Amino acid sequence: MSISKTKRFRPNLFLILLSALGASAHAQTIGFTNGFEIANWENTEILATDQVVSDGFTDMFQSDLDGAAQSAEFTYDVSLPGGGVSNRTADFTITLANDAEITFDWEFNGMHAWWQAFAEFRIMVNDEVIESPVDLTTTSGNYFFNGFDQQVIVKAGDKFGFRIGGQNFDSTSTLNGKLIVSNFRVVQEGESDADRDGLPDIWEIKYGLSNNDDGSVDIKNGPNGDPDNDGLNNLGELQSETDPTLADTDSDGLSDKVEDGGGTFVSASKTGTSPINADSDNDGLLDGVENPLLDFVDADQTGTNPHIADTDGDGVNDGIEVSIGRNPTEAETTGTRDGIIANFDDAGEKYTEEALRGAPVGRLVAANAESDGAYYQLLQTIGNLGNYISFESEEDYTGWQNFSFTMDFLASAVAADGWGINFLSTADNGDSGVVQGIGNEEDGTVDNSFGVGFKTFQSTEASITWDGIDASGRFPFSLPTDSWASLSIDVDRDSGTNTALVDVTMYTDRNGQGEAENIYTDFEIKEMDLQDFRVQVMGRTGGSSMNLGIDNLVLLVDGGANAKPLEIIAVSTEVEPGGQTQAVTVTWNSKEGRTYSILASDDLSEGNLDLWEELDDGFAAAAGETTTSFTEVGVPIETKKRFYVVLIP
Repeated sequence: MSISKTKRFRPNLFLILLSALGASAHAQTIGFTNGFEIANWENTEILATDQVVSDGFTDMFQSDLDGAAQSAEFTYDVSLPGGGVSNRTADFTITLANDAEITFDWEFNGMHAWWQAFAEFRIMVNDEVIESPVDLTTTSGNYFFNGFDQQVIVKAGDKFGFRIGGQNFDSTSTLNGKLIVSNFRVVQEGESDADRDGLPDIWEIKYGLSNNDDGSVDIKNGPNGDPDNDGLNNLGELQSETDPTLADTDSDGLSDKVEDGGGTFVSASKTGTSPINADSDNDGLLDGVENPLLDFVDADQTGTNPHIADTDGDGVNDGIEVSIGRNPTEAETTGTRDGIIANFDDAGEKYTEEALRGAPVGRLVAANAESDGAYYQLLQTIGNLGNYISFESEEDYTGWQNFSFTMDFLASAVAADGWGINFLSTADNGDSGVVQGIGNEEDGTVDNSFGVGFKTFQSTEASITWDGIDASGRFPFSLPTDSWASLSIDVDRDSGTNTALVDVTMYTDRNGQGEAENIYTDFEIKEMDLQDFRVQVMGRTGGSSMNLGIDNLVLLVDGGANAKPLEIIAVSTEVEPGGQTQAVTVTWNSKEGRTYSILASDDLSEGNLDLWEELDDGFAAAAGETTTSFTEVGVPIETKKRFYVVLIP
């Protein structure tokens, strides 16, 4: 199986060129030429810190194209008899003759086996690490990282270079890796601006402008040129980090000229938005449709502020409100609805999100044809993610007796690794904030927590955890993919012994619908003394990736400090037409989203509910109400006694 991993880095600013290096009449070095040929580099053996003699080998060579050294490759290879490979690295370095600014793109790939495998790529100056693009990052199988416009400023006499390597604890004791450095550009002191027009040569060459014409031959090449006719001259484009050949660099519907980056919307001609970020406030709306001086009309004229993700302050961001047909400029109360932790539409959920392995963090996704509203994208097809979304505690569940949790999910392009759901003790983990898992996120293992893990790499297996320990071992299940599905976790706990029985079920459709697969039924956990708790979902992609969207998280709890006991609060009768029968209406306190069973008996059947008549085993609670009523019709008029029981099935 081939597993890939991608990590992208934000391009560095070219403005540093001018301030750090000044200007003169020579162009920069492009490629491994002019003293930077690979023959002038040095490479060490690949060694562990306690080694003198290498047990592997390193190499380096350059690739020529049209007579120019366009890229260079730096490699290592280690193979041991078995038992893992301790950390080993190799350095590849060159000594600089002049002060210089070095910019390059890179790819780092290889194979470090599977178990507890790590890779590292560091940039070195004078044997000191100055930057770690790949900082001993977990890998599994084949790995791949890359970055663009990596930039380093060095002084004359400095030894500059790269350190690559890694480790594993796998029975396959091999390490092999390759760093490919391309688009290698060096601007040495006194060589930054050949035509002295204030535009760095490296910038002019990148965008197809002449670095030997200050605009006197063709105005478009000079600082006052405007090749894309957006009203922003080349010097302004340089300072804004925009593309001088594109009128709308970030494709958000606004020209680079009006996006001044000031952070305040003044007018349509001075929006304060970023010209290189299409959604400056990350609310899911392009900057070009957000204008707070206009009224809300539709998705193309939202009337919102491009610097405020929730313009009306009602707890639902602008993009989500537009996607569900609400006016994002008029606050609507969301209120809490019984059982709903999050629906990412209008529930006003409060949560913390973090990326604890690699960027990016999860994101809200607006409604589309396949979803039933907005949803949260926990994982996407990027390797080395460890993403968390942790919800704030809204109620006190201390003393709970049973709970039912359901969640819709959309899994696709599943090549790794899975997710876990945890019910965190608030006494130990607080009322809010992310709590990092133990080991891998798909294990569902967190201290002071009950959890369920769903592993999806190589095989699909679930596990139940309690207080940081795998309580069940892994059990296989079938994972529905490429369309919305759902899962449920039901826990029934004995209030005296704290022994809990756990059911875990997977469904092929949303909201507990479709074909059901019972993964665990009545799995027993002794002494589950979890009291008040809150919900957290975490997911991981290791050497490869997967998409995982989540939606409609619902938690229904019985018992607890704030809970009212389930009880029948009213019974009424009404004679039916004809006078021979009567209708009996039973009313009880209920929770929206719950279903109930209603039983009846004329004689109590000696207290054995198995002998009672079941009137309904799936009666839904009244929507938006705190009580629900059920009416039994056709009860003989001569019936003097009739007993009723309402249960949660």
